[in-house]
Amino acid sequence: MLVRKEQFKVALIQMTCEKGEIQHNVQRSIEFSAQASGAGADIVCFPEGI
Repeated sequence: MLVRKEQFKVALIQMTCEKGEIQHNVQRSIEFSAQASGAGADIVCFPEGI
């Protein structure tokens, strides 16, 4: 069931990916997502290519 919220919080993540370091980049993305969620974000947006 969908619940409509009047307001929601969006987190915008700005990070640099290290070329060829896929596992490292994924881990950093997970950490940023967890941090944003802990701060109350309902939606987490990453740059194109993440």
